[in-house]
Amino acid sequence: MAKINYMKINTYFGDGQYSSRSAEVVRKVGVDPRVYGIRMYVGSNLLEMEWMESHNEHFANDAAENFCLGIKNNFEK
Repeated sequence: MAKINYMKINTYFGDGQYSSRSAEVVRKVGVDPRVYGIRMYVGSNLLEMEWMESHNEHFANDAAENFCLGIKNNFEK
């Protein structure tokens, strides 16, 4: 599997019962058009990384915020 290079754009943090959650919005480097995704954490453990190839940066920011608010809870098993 090829290594994917990406850069971090934003970071979000949970609050209250979701205070252990955080998410990073990232963008693949060297890819055109730009591809955004999110890295979702519980504590310091990476829960999942999700690429949003057909969506823009705003969508990725919303998804990261939704994870930190407890709205986004469907993950691949």
